[in-house]
Amino acid sequence: MRKEARTLNTIGVIEAGRDDRDPEAAVRIARLASRRLGGKPLLEWLVRRVSEADHLQAVVVLLGDSAHDQQLSTLVPSDVPVVHCAQPSTAARLVTVLQHHPAEAVVRVRVRDPFVDPHLIDTLIDTARRHPGCDYIGYRFPNGEPAMLSKVGMFAEWCHTDTLKKLLNNRSMPPCRGELTHYFETHPDAYRLRWVPIPAQLNRHDMRLSIGGQDDWDHAEQILDALGPDDLHWRRIAGLLHHQPRLRERMARLNQADAA
Repeated sequence: MRKEARTLNTIGVIEAGRDDRDPEAAVRIARLASRRLGGKPLLEWLVRRVSEADHLQAVVVLLGDSAHDQQLSTLVPSDVPVVHCAQPSTAARLVTVLQHHPAEAVVRVRVRDPFVDPHLIDTLIDTARRHPGCDYIGYRFPNGEPAMLSKVGMFAEWCHTDTLKKLLNNRSMPPCRGELTHYFETHPDAYRLRWVPIPAQLNRHDMRLSIGGQDDWDHAEQILDALGPDDLHWRRIAGLLHHQPRLRERMARLNQADAA
């Protein structure tokens, strides 16, 4: 009988800060993370949501090193660790987290995605268990586009710790443009990648849950008003949007504007 592969020790990292060489970006992120959604600061809201994933051993908040980031740390629940890092690349920041909180793998979540789904996070980790040896696991649309590069806003990405450490010594990855998703997508032969098909209900151009502006925030509040703050499974949100053509039309226009 074949022995089932074990689940790697995996932590969830909520990336809520950038290096302090971009003060304007730090201000924007701080304002977003501190806005109240469902009665809680967005940063706290997201921590609690990611913590619902069954297969994560811990959740860590990753902030920059600016004064705004120091203020943001006060919004993090006291039982959740915070790591401050001003490194320019995503890989460097995640490795810094792992130096403080060792783990075999990381699931990266962005603060702009308040509806990231814990069930989809668990699917990433379960995929890593069933396919040992992966460097990176992410979701992908049928057309090949990585879901993390879209505005759907429900997805995370998984990466092995050893792979992140190797990236730091990879000169082909510019340190100030170290977006993991794009890098792995454009280097498919250099790493062991695994792409998970997104659920069919999320494969649409008129879905947008990432927060990029006030319109997106208004839409998030409308979703919470309709569904409440509990049991926000991706199926419930997709079902709600399916029956809200005007809301989807507004989301589609915002997506088209971004693409243009």
